[in-house]
Amino acid sequence: MTLGAVGARRFTHSVNPDGLGYVEFTISRGHRRVRITLNATDTYDVRTLMVRSGKTVFEAAGVYCDQLAQTVWDAHLETALNTHLAGDPRYVTA
Repeated sequence: MTLGAVGARRFTHSVNPDGLGYVEFTISRGHRRVRITLNATDTYDVRTLMVRSGKTVFEAAGVYCDQLAQTVWDAHLETALNTHLAGDPRYVTA
């Protein structure tokens, strides 16, 4: 359900130069990419990157399988709020 809720599409998979496998997909109308990498400790690293700049805007390491859906949802909410509300004075915190 989480992948549909965040608008996940364009799924790919590959292996990092370190030999670790990952799955990657775009969210939020294609503006951000989420990369989920299985690491050596049998946990996952989740990174959200801006598509054009490649800048990392969210990162979580050591995520267990049962926490992946919530972590992807949190990444989506955090990056969406930062992107859409950054210039709105109603949402600026002092």
